[in-house]
Formats: sequence, C-alpha cells, structure tokens
Amino acid sequence: MKNKLKDSTVAGAFLLASTSALGKEAGQFPPIPTPDEAEQRSTPSSQEAKPPKNPFQGKNNSVFTQKFQIESISLDKASKKSVEECPVPKSVKRKKRPRPQHTFSIALDAKRRQTVGLQFDVSNIPASQEERVLVLLYSRCLSRKSKIKTRGSKHKLKLDNRDIDIMGHYNVPIIEPVKTPSGKATSPATTQMTLEVDLETKHLIQQLKAENDTFYFQAVLLNKSDYQKKNYAGAILSPLEAINVISGKKCPTEKELSTAINSDNKACKALPTKTE
Repeated sequence: MKNKLKDSTVAGAFLLASTSALGKEAGQFPPIPTPDEAEQRSTPSSQEAKPPKNPFQGKNNSVFTQKFQIESISLDKASKKSVEECPVPKSVKRKKRPRPQHTFSIALDAKRRQTVGLQFDVSNIPASQEERVLVLLYSRCLSRKSKIKTRGSKHKLKLDNRDIDIMGHYNVPIIEPVKTPSGKATSPATTQMTLEVDLETKHLIQQLKAENDTFYFQAVLLNKSDYQKKNYAGAILSPLEAINVISGKKCPTEKELSTAINSDNKACKALPTKTE
C-alpha cells in the first residue's frame, strides 16, 4: 500500500498540490495547470530513433527508461534581459547525499518585480502504447530515503515528501516504437519535451529573505491510469536537479556558490517530524 497513498499524505502534494510547505509561507509559485492546459505550453520535438541494434529486445521495457532525465535548465529569451545566468564550475558540488546531477544558478535584481521564465528540457522519454503524464516536482529539502517505492525506476525520489510541490503536469501522448521494414519493433523511439514554467521574482525574493536559496527538482513519468489512481509503483523518476538563486546583479563567486549548495535551506529545519 505504500504506492497507493491517501490524499492527506504525500499523494496530496504529489498529485493535487492541495497544500504545500511553500504555500504556507511567504512565497507561492503559480497555480498548477491542468494536463490539457499544460500540454499547450509544452513543446514536444520530433521523435528520435535509436540505432537499430537492440541488445534488450524482448526484455522488460523498463530497461529503456533509465536515461529519462531533465537534460538542462535555462532562461527564456525575455528573462535573459534582466536576469543573469551564472556559470557553475564543475568543481562546485554538493558534498552530502543526495547530490544533484547538475546545478543551475541565476542572479536577479531584488528591487525589480518581474516574471522569470524557466525552461526544463526533458530528454529520452521512451516509447509506450499508453498515454502518460509527466510531473515536474519541486522541493526546498532533500531526503536520503524515499518514502515511495518505485520498483522500475533506477533513480528514486530524493525530494523530501514533507515539502514537495508540483510545478506542473503535462500530457505525454502515445509514442510508437521504431519498426524495421519487416514490421518488427526494434529499439524504442524517444522524444523530448520542453516544459515552460513562469516564476514571479517577488516570491523568489521572499524565499531568499527566509534563507532558502537552493531549490531541487525531479521529473516523474507514469501511466495516465496510474496517475489517476495515485499509484506510483511503476513511476520512473529523473535524476535530481538543482537551481540556486542569488539576490543581486552580480553572479556569486565559486566559494559563495559552494557554500549555498552545501548548506540546507532554513525551511528544512522547521519541517514536521511526521507526515500526517
């Protein structure tokens, strides 16, 4: 029963985002779009076929899903005029586990109210004969142990379930596998999606004033039927990603950036000891 949760537990945040730790405090991210609304804001690319040779043919399809990931995070063109995208040296890494696969950093003017457009490029979404839902999850806090069992996913939930919120959820249509001239399926097709998320800088500034400057993300892919049943046993998760935000027109130094991603947000110290 750990994969079929009540609305009052993590499923409430995972699917419905009815109440979140973020919403209870000063900042609040934009309302969650419905899958149909969100689908119009996502940009699927054309299908990309893998090489014909398929060493896993005939095995469980979950082996093909392990590369599913957030490939990159970037600013949209409008945001680049007023928000600085800061380089993150390879030497800057989180020392404690769990560790983000990548860290993205931005500097913004605290006195200027505006909307920051972020683009999450999700790659290697595998073929499937079922409609699915892609969920973009966010948290200020991390957990070494996942509270949800996802047996088919190489990557486990690293976000703290007491602080999870949904940034958006997006419909993923049926993706047909690539076929040979004889009609037999070869290696599965994959596709990409660009997820667009708008954030109000005033809410980010409120988080910074509360000593929360690093934010964590994972994408979750699951069948639409499982999504509706709140069943996560077959969900596939992407590796962990992070965004660091600094108030000011200048990018942080390497030392400042390293300190930020190695220090837990203040909000994590005030989380309840048990999930109701």
